[in-house]
Amino acid sequence: MEHVRPKSILFIEDMEWEPGTSKQPWMVKIKKANKEIQYMLGYEYVLETRNYYIERMNTSQIVGILYHELRHIDKEGDLINHDIEDWGNMVATLGKDWATTQESIQNILDDDFIQ
Repeated sequence: MEHVRPKSILFIEDMEWEPGTSKQPWMVKIKKANKEIQYMLGYEYVLETRNYYIERMNTSQIVGILYHELRHIDKEGDLINHDIEDWGNMVATLGKDWATTQESIQNILDDDFIQ
């Protein structure tokens, strides 16, 4: 993931969203920045989180879900869609309950992280 440049990503958080207010609930998503954001602010991507979910996660889960979203940036800078390989990597790395609070997961940023 050396190709991912955090300074090119605008991180924003939706503080108002609550369940039942949209047809497709998501916790975190990344997308290409529109031309205005690119030219005026210099960001290539926008990574948006929903506070409703984030405040219910522990640090390891937040790191895991951000890692998951950043994996969507390919080496050419394009965004790749979700696929079975992507989910397989997350389960193999963090366990089947990585995105929920049902189970404690290891923080991938810890020095003693074992993959």
